[in-house]
Amino acid sequence: MRNVCWTIPSIFYCLLFLQVSGFDCPYKECFCEGRTVFCVNRGFNATPEIVSSNTAGLTWLMFDTNNIKDIPAGHLPANLTEISFDYNPVESIDDNAFIGSADTLELLSFWGAKFSKLPDALTHLKALKYLSIYDSNVIDWNVNVMKEIGLTLESLFLRNAGVVLSPSWIQYLSGIQELNLESCLVTSLPDNSLDTADGNITIISLFNNSLTEVPKAISNLPALKKLNLGNNKISSITWLPRSQLTSLILDHNNISDGQFLSNVLRSSSDSLRTLTLQVNQLTAIPELDFLSNLKKVDLSYNRIADPNLGSFPVDMFEVNLEHNLLPFIPKALSNLTRLIELEMISNMVRQITAEDFPPGVIWVFLGHNLITELEDTTFPVNSTIQYLHLNNNPINHISNKAFHNFPKLTLVNLAETKITRLPLALASVSTLIVFDATNCTELVCTCEEKSLAPVLTPVLSGDVHGNCGDTSIYEFFANYSSAC
Repeated sequence: MRNVCWTIPSIFYCLLFLQVSGFDCPYKECFCEGRTVFCVNRGFNATPEIVSSNTAGLTWLMFDTNNIKDIPAGHLPANLTEISFDYNPVESIDDNAFIGSADTLELLSFWGAKFSKLPDALTHLKALKYLSIYDSNVIDWNVNVMKEIGLTLESLFLRNAGVVLSPSWIQYLSGIQELNLESCLVTSLPDNSLDTADGNITIISLFNNSLTEVPKAISNLPALKKLNLGNNKISSITWLPRSQLTSLILDHNNISDGQFLSNVLRSSSDSLRTLTLQVNQLTAIPELDFLSNLKKVDLSYNRIADPNLGSFPVDMFEVNLEHNLLPFIPKALSNLTRLIELEMISNMVRQITAEDFPPGVIWVFLGHNLITELEDTTFPVNSTIQYLHLNNNPINHISNKAFHNFPKLTLVNLAETKITRLPLALASVSTLIVFDATNCTELVCTCEEKSLAPVLTPVLSGDVHGNCGDTSIYEFFANYSSAC
Protein backbone atom coordinates (compact mmCIF):
# COMPACT_ATOMS: atom_id res chain seq x y z
CA MET A 1 0.00 0.00 0.00
CA ARG A 2 1.28 3.48 -0.85
CA ASN A 3 2.09 5.64 2.17
CA VAL A 4 0.14 8.91 1.97
CA CYS A 5 1.13 10.42 5.31
CA TRP A 6 3.38 12.91 3.54
CA THR A 7 0.29 14.58 2.09
CA ILE A 8 -1.40 15.02 5.46
CA PRO A 9 0.05 17.63 7.82
CA SER A 10 -1.50 16.20 10.94
CA ILE A 11 0.64 13.47 12.58
CA PHE A 12 -2.36 12.42 14.63
CA TYR A 13 -4.41 11.89 11.45
CA CYS A 14 -1.60 9.79 9.92
CA LEU A 15 -1.44 7.53 12.94
CA LEU A 16 -5.19 7.06 12.88
CA PHE A 17 -5.10 6.43 9.12
CA LEU A 18 -2.49 3.69 9.49
CA GLN A 19 -4.44 2.05 12.30
CA VAL A 20 -7.61 1.63 10.24
CA SER A 21 -5.80 0.68 7.04
CA GLY A 22 -4.32 -2.65 8.04
CA PHE A 23 -4.82 -4.32 4.66
CA ASP A 24 -2.91 -4.96 1.45
CA CYS A 25 -3.68 -3.52 -1.95
CA PRO A 26 -5.19 -6.42 -3.93
CA TYR A 27 -3.45 -5.62 -7.25
CA LYS A 28 0.25 -4.93 -7.72
CA GLU A 29 -0.51 -2.64 -10.70
CA CYS A 30 -2.83 -0.39 -8.64
CA PHE A 31 -2.56 1.66 -5.47
CA CYS A 32 -4.82 2.11 -2.48
CA GLU A 33 -5.64 5.16 -0.42
CA GLY A 34 -8.07 5.20 2.44
CA ARG A 35 -10.71 2.63 1.59
CA THR A 36 -10.35 2.98 -2.19
CA VAL A 37 -8.53 0.84 -4.76
CA PHE A 38 -7.38 3.05 -7.66
CA CYS A 39 -6.92 1.15 -10.93
CA VAL A 40 -7.73 4.12 -13.16
CA ASN A 41 -6.09 4.51 -16.58
CA ARG A 42 -3.63 1.65 -16.12
CA GLY A 43 -3.86 0.28 -19.64
CA PHE A 44 -5.59 -2.91 -18.51
CA ASN A 45 -7.05 -5.16 -21.20
CA ALA A 46 -8.44 -7.45 -18.51
CA THR A 47 -8.97 -7.29 -14.77
CA PRO A 48 -5.66 -8.23 -13.11
CA GLU A 49 -5.08 -11.16 -10.78
CA ILE A 50 -5.55 -10.55 -7.06
CA VAL A 51 -2.19 -10.77 -5.27
CA SER A 52 -3.49 -10.54 -1.70
CA SER A 53 -6.68 -11.57 0.05
CA ASN A 54 -5.92 -9.32 3.04
CA THR A 55 -8.29 -6.61 1.76
CA ALA A 56 -10.80 -6.31 4.60
CA GLY A 57 -11.60 -2.60 4.94
CA LEU A 58 -11.34 -1.74 1.25
CA THR A 59 -14.80 -0.77 0.01
CA TRP A 60 -14.45 1.17 -3.26
CA LEU A 61 -12.88 -0.21 -6.44
CA MET A 62 -12.26 2.06 -9.47
CA PHE A 63 -11.33 0.48 -12.82
CA ASP A 64 -12.23 3.57 -14.87
CA THR A 65 -10.63 4.40 -18.23
CA ASN A 66 -9.08 1.10 -19.23
CA ASN A 67 -9.74 -1.39 -22.03
CA ILE A 68 -11.32 -4.15 -19.97
CA LYS A 69 -13.63 -6.41 -21.97
CA ASP A 70 -14.17 -9.35 -19.64
CA ILE A 71 -14.75 -9.58 -15.88
CA PRO A 72 -14.10 -13.19 -14.79
CA ALA A 73 -14.97 -14.71 -11.42
CA GLY A 74 -12.39 -14.40 -8.63
CA HIS A 75 -10.79 -11.17 -9.87
CA LEU A 76 -12.52 -8.74 -7.48
CA PRO A 77 -11.95 -8.28 -3.74
CA ALA A 78 -14.72 -9.30 -1.38
CA ASN A 79 -17.07 -7.08 0.64
CA LEU A 80 -16.92 -4.04 -1.64
CA THR A 81 -19.66 -1.40 -1.50
CA GLU A 82 -18.86 0.50 -4.72
CA ILE A 83 -17.40 -0.63 -8.07
CA SER A 84 -16.92 1.56 -11.15
CA PHE A 85 -16.03 0.24 -14.62
CA ASP A 86 -16.65 3.56 -16.38
CA TYR A 87 -15.05 4.02 -19.81
CA ASN A 88 -14.32 0.34 -20.40
CA PRO A 89 -15.69 -1.70 -23.34
CA VAL A 90 -16.97 -4.47 -21.05
CA GLU A 91 -18.52 -7.22 -23.15
CA SER A 92 -19.01 -10.10 -20.75
CA ILE A 93 -19.26 -10.59 -16.98
CA ASP A 94 -19.03 -14.01 -15.35
CA ASP A 95 -22.16 -14.91 -13.42
CA ASN A 96 -20.09 -15.13 -10.22
CA ALA A 97 -17.91 -12.06 -10.81
CA PHE A 98 -19.50 -10.11 -7.93
CA ILE A 99 -20.22 -13.06 -5.64
CA GLY A 100 -17.75 -11.93 -2.98
CA SER A 101 -19.66 -8.68 -2.56
CA ALA A 102 -23.16 -10.09 -3.04
CA ASP A 103 -24.35 -8.82 0.35
CA THR A 104 -22.43 -5.53 0.45
CA LEU A 105 -22.26 -3.98 -3.04
CA GLU A 106 -24.42 -0.85 -3.17
CA LEU A 107 -23.12 1.02 -6.24
CA LEU A 108 -22.20 -0.31 -9.71
CA SER A 109 -21.37 1.89 -12.68
CA PHE A 110 -20.68 1.16 -16.37
CA TRP A 111 -20.03 3.91 -18.94
CA GLY A 112 -19.27 2.76 -22.48
CA ALA A 113 -19.95 -0.93 -21.85
CA LYS A 114 -20.44 -3.21 -24.85
CA PHE A 115 -22.71 -5.91 -23.41
CA SER A 116 -26.05 -6.15 -25.22
CA LYS A 117 -27.85 -7.99 -22.40
CA LEU A 118 -28.01 -6.87 -18.80
CA PRO A 119 -25.60 -9.33 -17.13
CA ASP A 120 -27.01 -12.19 -15.05
CA ALA A 121 -24.21 -11.52 -12.56
CA LEU A 122 -26.34 -8.71 -11.13
CA THR A 123 -28.93 -11.20 -9.84
CA HIS A 124 -26.60 -12.10 -6.97
CA LEU A 125 -26.48 -8.54 -5.63
CA LYS A 126 -28.72 -8.32 -2.58
CA ALA A 127 -27.86 -4.77 -1.50
CA LEU A 128 -27.55 -2.85 -4.79
CA LYS A 129 -28.93 0.67 -4.44
CA TYR A 130 -27.37 2.58 -7.37
CA LEU A 131 -26.92 1.32 -10.93
CA SER A 132 -25.54 3.52 -13.70
CA ILE A 133 -25.18 2.57 -17.38
CA TYR A 134 -24.21 5.31 -19.86
CA ASP A 135 -23.25 5.29 -23.53
CA SER A 136 -23.85 1.60 -24.08
CA ASN A 137 -26.04 -0.48 -26.36
CA VAL A 138 -28.18 -2.73 -24.21
CA ILE A 139 -30.99 -4.39 -26.13
CA ASP A 140 -32.10 -7.09 -23.66
CA TRP A 141 -32.95 -5.56 -20.29
CA ASN A 142 -33.19 -9.00 -18.68
CA VAL A 143 -36.39 -9.04 -16.65
CA ASN A 144 -34.94 -11.62 -14.22
CA VAL A 145 -32.19 -9.19 -13.27
CA MET A 146 -34.66 -6.36 -12.80
CA LYS A 147 -36.84 -8.52 -10.55
CA GLU A 148 -33.89 -9.25 -8.27
CA ILE A 149 -32.24 -5.84 -8.04
CA GLY A 150 -35.58 -4.05 -8.08
CA LEU A 151 -36.13 -5.06 -4.48
CA THR A 152 -33.24 -2.88 -3.28
CA LEU A 153 -32.52 -0.41 -6.10
CA GLU A 154 -33.01 3.24 -5.12
CA SER A 155 -31.38 5.05 -8.07
CA LEU A 156 -31.26 3.92 -11.70
CA PHE A 157 -29.34 6.02 -14.25
CA LEU A 158 -29.60 4.94 -17.89
CA ARG A 159 -28.34 7.48 -20.41
CA ASN A 160 -27.85 6.59 -24.06
CA ALA A 161 -27.75 3.04 -22.78
CA GLY A 162 -29.63 1.28 -25.57
CA VAL A 163 -33.22 0.73 -26.58
CA VAL A 164 -35.86 1.11 -23.85
CA LEU A 165 -39.07 1.65 -25.83
CA SER A 166 -41.68 0.81 -23.19
CA PRO A 167 -39.91 -0.60 -20.13
CA SER A 168 -42.38 -2.93 -18.42
CA TRP A 169 -39.65 -3.98 -15.96
CA ILE A 170 -40.07 -0.66 -14.13
CA GLN A 171 -42.87 -2.36 -12.20
CA TYR A 172 -40.24 -4.34 -10.29
CA LEU A 173 -38.45 -1.24 -8.96
CA SER A 174 -40.50 -1.12 -5.78
CA GLY A 175 -38.00 0.93 -3.78
CA ILE A 176 -36.87 3.30 -6.53
CA GLN A 177 -36.38 6.93 -5.49
CA GLU A 178 -34.62 8.37 -8.53
CA LEU A 179 -35.34 7.12 -12.06
CA ASN A 180 -33.36 8.43 -15.03
CA LEU A 181 -34.04 7.01 -18.50
CA GLU A 182 -32.36 9.55 -20.77
CA SER A 183 -31.68 9.29 -24.51
CA CYS A 184 -32.97 5.72 -24.62
CA LEU A 185 -35.70 6.03 -27.33
CA VAL A 186 -38.48 5.69 -24.73
CA THR A 187 -41.87 6.05 -26.43
CA SER A 188 -44.09 5.32 -23.42
CA LEU A 189 -44.29 3.90 -19.92
CA PRO A 190 -46.87 1.19 -19.13
CA ASP A 191 -49.73 2.88 -17.29
CA ASN A 192 -49.34 1.07 -13.96
CA SER A 193 -45.59 0.56 -14.07
CA LEU A 194 -44.79 2.93 -11.19
CA ASP A 195 -47.62 1.95 -8.87
CA THR A 196 -45.34 -0.06 -6.60
CA ALA A 197 -42.95 2.88 -6.19
CA ASP A 198 -45.45 5.71 -5.84
CA GLY A 199 -44.62 6.46 -2.24
CA ASN A 200 -40.85 6.57 -2.71
CA ILE A 201 -39.98 8.12 -6.04
CA THR A 202 -38.92 11.78 -5.85
CA ILE A 203 -36.98 12.34 -9.10
CA ILE A 204 -37.79 11.26 -12.66
CA SER A 205 -35.91 12.21 -15.82
CA LEU A 206 -37.09 11.06 -19.24
CA PHE A 207 -34.97 13.63 -21.03
CA ASN A 208 -34.33 13.29 -24.77
CA ASN A 209 -36.62 10.44 -25.69
CA SER A 210 -39.56 10.01 -28.10
CA LEU A 211 -42.55 10.71 -25.88
CA THR A 212 -45.54 12.43 -27.46
CA GLU A 213 -47.47 12.79 -24.22
CA VAL A 214 -46.74 12.88 -20.52
CA PRO A 215 -46.91 9.22 -19.42
CA LYS A 216 -49.97 8.36 -17.36
CA ALA A 217 -47.72 6.27 -15.12
CA ILE A 218 -46.33 9.42 -13.47
CA SER A 219 -49.67 11.14 -12.92
CA ASN A 220 -50.17 9.98 -9.35
CA LEU A 221 -46.81 10.04 -7.61
CA PRO A 222 -47.36 11.94 -4.35
CA ALA A 223 -43.66 12.23 -3.42
CA LEU A 224 -42.40 13.39 -6.84
CA LYS A 225 -40.39 16.64 -6.59
CA LYS A 226 -38.31 16.93 -9.77
CA LEU A 227 -39.53 15.98 -13.24
CA ASN A 228 -37.52 16.37 -16.45
CA LEU A 229 -39.38 15.67 -19.71
CA GLY A 230 -37.23 17.91 -21.89
CA ASN A 231 -36.27 17.09 -25.48
CA ASN A 232 -39.25 14.96 -26.40
CA LYS A 233 -42.22 15.51 -28.72
CA ILE A 234 -44.82 16.11 -26.06
CA SER A 235 -47.97 18.01 -26.94
CA SER A 236 -50.37 16.46 -24.42
CA ILE A 237 -49.72 17.30 -20.76
CA THR A 238 -52.92 15.81 -19.35
CA TRP A 239 -51.03 13.43 -17.08
CA LEU A 240 -48.63 15.87 -15.46
CA PRO A 241 -48.47 14.81 -11.80
CA ARG A 242 -50.64 16.60 -9.27
CA SER A 243 -47.88 16.55 -6.66
CA GLN A 244 -45.79 19.12 -4.84
CA LEU A 245 -43.22 19.55 -7.62
CA THR A 246 -40.24 21.83 -7.03
CA SER A 247 -38.74 21.60 -10.55
CA LEU A 248 -40.48 20.94 -13.87
CA ILE A 249 -38.54 20.81 -17.14
CA LEU A 250 -40.55 20.65 -20.40
CA ASP A 251 -38.20 22.35 -22.85
CA HIS A 252 -37.95 21.33 -26.52
CA ASN A 253 -41.45 19.92 -26.86
CA ASN A 254 -44.67 20.89 -28.68
CA ILE A 255 -46.68 22.37 -25.80
CA SER A 256 -49.07 25.12 -26.90
CA ASP A 257 -51.89 25.31 -24.33
CA GLY A 258 -50.69 27.70 -21.62
CA GLN A 259 -54.08 27.86 -19.92
CA PHE A 260 -54.23 24.09 -19.46
CA LEU A 261 -50.66 24.14 -18.16
CA SER A 262 -51.67 26.70 -15.53
CA ASN A 263 -54.53 24.48 -14.43
CA VAL A 264 -52.43 21.34 -13.92
CA LEU A 265 -49.82 23.28 -11.95
CA ARG A 266 -52.33 24.33 -9.29
CA SER A 267 -51.33 21.41 -7.08
CA SER A 268 -47.77 22.78 -6.96
CA SER A 269 -48.86 26.30 -6.07
CA ASP A 270 -46.68 26.57 -2.96
CA SER A 271 -43.78 24.29 -3.99
CA LEU A 272 -42.70 24.87 -7.61
CA ARG A 273 -39.48 26.90 -7.84
CA THR A 274 -38.24 26.40 -11.43
CA LEU A 275 -40.23 25.97 -14.63
CA THR A 276 -38.50 25.42 -17.98
CA LEU A 277 -40.59 25.77 -21.16
CA GLN A 278 -38.12 26.98 -23.76
CA VAL A 279 -38.56 25.84 -27.37
CA ASN A 280 -42.28 25.06 -27.35
CA GLN A 281 -45.32 26.45 -29.18
CA LEU A 282 -46.75 28.79 -26.55
CA THR A 283 -48.40 31.93 -27.96
CA ALA A 284 -49.04 33.67 -24.62
CA ILE A 285 -47.44 33.87 -21.19
CA PRO A 286 -49.31 31.44 -18.91
CA GLU A 287 -51.04 32.64 -15.74
CA LEU A 288 -48.46 31.74 -13.11
CA ASP A 289 -49.01 34.26 -10.32
CA PHE A 290 -50.48 31.59 -8.02
CA LEU A 291 -47.08 29.82 -7.87
CA SER A 292 -45.99 31.64 -4.73
CA ASN A 293 -42.47 30.17 -4.55
CA LEU A 294 -41.62 30.23 -8.25
CA LYS A 295 -38.21 31.84 -8.77
CA LYS A 296 -37.19 31.01 -12.34
CA VAL A 297 -39.15 30.63 -15.60
CA ASP A 298 -37.69 30.04 -19.05
CA LEU A 299 -40.13 30.87 -21.87
CA SER A 300 -37.52 31.54 -24.55
CA TYR A 301 -37.93 30.31 -28.13
CA ASN A 302 -41.71 30.17 -28.14
CA ARG A 303 -44.25 32.18 -30.19
CA ILE A 304 -45.42 34.55 -27.48
CA ALA A 305 -46.83 37.67 -29.11
CA ASP A 306 -49.33 39.32 -26.74
CA PRO A 307 -47.64 41.52 -24.09
CA ASN A 308 -50.90 42.00 -22.17
CA LEU A 309 -51.60 38.40 -21.21
CA GLY A 310 -50.17 36.21 -18.46
CA SER A 311 -48.82 36.78 -14.97
CA PHE A 312 -45.91 35.93 -12.68
CA PRO A 313 -45.53 35.85 -8.89
CA VAL A 314 -44.03 39.09 -7.60
CA ASP A 315 -40.96 37.40 -6.08
CA MET A 316 -39.61 36.01 -9.36
CA PHE A 317 -35.81 36.16 -9.74
CA GLU A 318 -35.49 35.29 -13.44
CA VAL A 319 -37.80 35.34 -16.47
CA ASN A 320 -36.35 34.51 -19.87
CA LEU A 321 -38.45 35.70 -22.83
CA GLU A 322 -35.77 35.68 -25.50
CA HIS A 323 -36.65 34.73 -29.09
CA ASN A 324 -40.38 35.37 -29.04
CA LEU A 325 -42.65 37.77 -30.96
CA LEU A 326 -43.37 40.38 -28.29
CA PRO A 327 -43.85 43.97 -29.54
CA PHE A 328 -43.47 45.50 -26.06
CA ILE A 329 -42.07 44.57 -22.67
CA PRO A 330 -44.93 42.53 -21.12
CA LYS A 331 -47.00 44.13 -18.39
CA ALA A 332 -46.50 40.99 -16.31
CA LEU A 333 -42.88 42.03 -15.70
CA SER A 334 -43.49 45.56 -14.46
CA ASN A 335 -44.35 44.61 -10.87
CA LEU A 336 -41.64 42.00 -10.28
CA THR A 337 -39.74 43.67 -7.45
CA ARG A 338 -36.93 41.09 -7.26
CA LEU A 339 -36.26 40.63 -10.96
CA ILE A 340 -32.73 41.81 -11.74
CA GLU A 341 -32.43 40.60 -15.36
CA LEU A 342 -34.71 41.56 -18.23
CA GLU A 343 -34.05 38.97 -20.95
CA MET A 344 -35.83 39.81 -24.20
CA ILE A 345 -33.24 39.39 -26.95
CA SER A 346 -34.71 38.74 -30.41
CA ASN A 347 -38.31 39.84 -30.10
CA MET A 348 -40.31 42.46 -32.03
CA VAL A 349 -40.00 45.28 -29.48
CA ARG A 350 -40.37 48.66 -31.19
CA GLN A 351 -40.73 50.98 -28.23
CA ILE A 352 -39.82 51.01 -24.55
CA THR A 353 -41.05 53.35 -21.81
CA ALA A 354 -40.12 53.95 -18.19
CA GLU A 355 -43.26 52.19 -16.95
CA ASP A 356 -42.24 48.94 -18.67
CA PHE A 357 -39.21 48.20 -16.52
CA PRO A 358 -39.24 46.12 -13.33
CA PRO A 359 -38.37 48.43 -10.40
CA GLY A 360 -35.05 46.79 -9.43
CA VAL A 361 -33.74 45.54 -12.76
CA ILE A 362 -29.94 45.67 -13.19
CA TRP A 363 -29.25 43.80 -16.45
CA VAL A 364 -31.31 44.70 -19.52
CA PHE A 365 -30.92 42.53 -22.63
CA LEU A 366 -32.96 44.00 -25.48
CA GLY A 367 -30.61 43.30 -28.36
CA HIS A 368 -31.91 42.21 -31.78
CA ASN A 369 -35.25 44.02 -31.57
CA LEU A 370 -36.82 46.83 -33.63
CA ILE A 371 -36.18 49.84 -31.37
CA THR A 372 -35.47 53.04 -33.32
CA GLU A 373 -35.49 55.80 -30.67
CA LEU A 374 -34.51 56.44 -27.07
CA GLU A 375 -36.44 59.41 -25.70
CA ASP A 376 -36.35 61.41 -22.47
CA THR A 377 -39.05 59.14 -21.03
CA THR A 378 -37.65 55.81 -22.22
CA PHE A 379 -36.01 54.90 -18.90
CA PRO A 380 -37.08 55.45 -15.28
CA VAL A 381 -35.67 58.36 -13.29
CA ASN A 382 -33.04 57.10 -10.83
CA SER A 383 -33.00 53.84 -12.74
CA THR A 384 -31.32 50.80 -11.17
CA ILE A 385 -30.06 49.63 -14.58
CA GLN A 386 -26.31 49.02 -14.64
CA TYR A 387 -25.87 46.98 -17.83
CA LEU A 388 -27.84 48.15 -20.86
CA HIS A 389 -27.67 46.01 -24.01
CA LEU A 390 -29.45 47.53 -27.01
CA ASN A 391 -27.20 46.11 -29.71
CA ASN A 392 -28.54 45.14 -33.13
CA ASN A 393 -31.50 47.50 -33.03
CA PRO A 394 -32.13 50.07 -35.78
CA ILE A 395 -31.65 52.92 -33.28
CA ASN A 396 -31.06 56.20 -35.10
CA HIS A 397 -32.08 58.78 -32.51
CA ILE A 398 -31.09 59.14 -28.84
CA SER A 399 -32.32 62.23 -27.01
CA ASN A 400 -29.85 64.26 -24.97
CA LYS A 401 -31.63 63.29 -21.74
CA ALA A 402 -32.26 59.63 -22.49
CA PHE A 403 -29.73 58.54 -19.82
CA HIS A 404 -30.51 61.39 -17.45
CA ASN A 405 -29.96 60.53 -13.80
CA PHE A 406 -28.69 56.96 -14.24
CA PRO A 407 -26.75 56.72 -10.95
CA LYS A 408 -25.23 53.26 -11.58
CA LEU A 409 -25.06 52.77 -15.35
CA THR A 410 -21.70 51.09 -16.14
CA LEU A 411 -22.20 49.46 -19.56
CA VAL A 412 -23.94 50.76 -22.69
CA ASN A 413 -24.00 48.42 -25.68
CA LEU A 414 -25.10 50.08 -28.94
CA ALA A 415 -23.18 47.77 -31.27
CA GLU A 416 -24.57 47.37 -34.81
CA THR A 417 -27.19 50.09 -34.39
CA LYS A 418 -27.89 52.92 -36.84
CA ILE A 419 -26.51 55.78 -34.77
CA THR A 420 -24.59 58.39 -36.77
CA ARG A 421 -23.32 60.46 -33.83
CA LEU A 422 -22.22 59.52 -30.35
CA PRO A 423 -25.16 60.11 -27.99
CA LEU A 424 -24.70 63.28 -25.93
CA ALA A 425 -26.89 61.61 -23.35
CA LEU A 426 -23.73 59.82 -22.16
CA ALA A 427 -22.45 63.09 -20.72
CA SER A 428 -24.59 62.54 -17.63
CA VAL A 429 -23.30 59.00 -17.04
CA SER A 430 -20.49 59.43 -14.51
CA THR A 431 -20.19 55.69 -13.76
CA LEU A 432 -19.52 54.41 -17.29
CA ILE A 433 -16.98 51.57 -17.56
CA VAL A 434 -17.79 49.99 -20.96
CA PHE A 435 -19.14 51.59 -24.13
CA ASP A 436 -19.68 49.52 -27.28
CA ALA A 437 -20.49 50.97 -30.70
CA THR A 438 -18.91 48.19 -32.74
CA ASN A 439 -19.99 48.05 -36.39
CA CYS A 440 -21.99 51.26 -36.28
CA THR A 441 -20.98 51.88 -39.88
CA GLU A 442 -22.48 55.38 -40.20
CA LEU A 443 -20.95 56.78 -37.02
CA VAL A 444 -18.85 59.95 -37.17
CA CYS A 445 -17.15 61.92 -34.39
CA THR A 446 -17.05 65.71 -34.45
CA CYS A 447 -16.26 68.56 -32.09
CA GLU A 448 -19.92 68.62 -31.22
CA GLU A 449 -19.31 65.51 -29.09
CA LYS A 450 -16.39 67.04 -27.17
CA SER A 451 -18.54 67.17 -24.04
CA LEU A 452 -18.26 63.38 -23.82
CA ALA A 453 -14.51 63.50 -23.23
CA PRO A 454 -14.80 63.56 -19.38
CA VAL A 455 -16.91 60.40 -19.61
CA LEU A 456 -15.04 58.39 -22.26
CA THR A 457 -11.37 59.24 -21.69
CA PRO A 458 -11.26 57.77 -18.15
CA VAL A 459 -12.54 54.47 -19.56
CA LEU A 460 -9.82 51.94 -20.39
CA SER A 461 -8.97 51.83 -24.10
CA GLY A 462 -9.98 48.18 -24.32
CA ASP A 463 -13.44 48.98 -22.99
CA VAL A 464 -14.38 51.58 -25.61
CA HIS A 465 -15.34 49.66 -28.74
CA GLY A 466 -16.05 50.99 -32.21
CA ASN A 467 -14.83 53.46 -34.81
CA CYS A 468 -15.94 56.80 -36.13
CA GLY A 469 -14.74 56.72 -39.69
CA ASP A 470 -11.12 55.55 -39.82
CA THR A 471 -10.44 56.51 -36.20
CA SER A 472 -11.32 54.54 -33.12
CA ILE A 473 -13.67 56.28 -30.72
CA TYR A 474 -11.13 56.08 -27.95
CA GLU A 475 -8.36 57.54 -30.10
CA PHE A 476 -10.59 60.43 -31.11
CA PHE A 477 -11.15 61.50 -27.52
CA ALA A 478 -7.65 60.69 -26.32
CA ASN A 479 -5.77 62.49 -29.14
CA TYR A 480 -8.03 64.73 -31.22
CA SER A 481 -10.98 66.13 -29.26
CA SER A 482 -8.75 68.45 -27.20
CA ALA A 483 -7.98 70.40 -30.38
CA CYS A 484 -11.65 71.27 -30.88
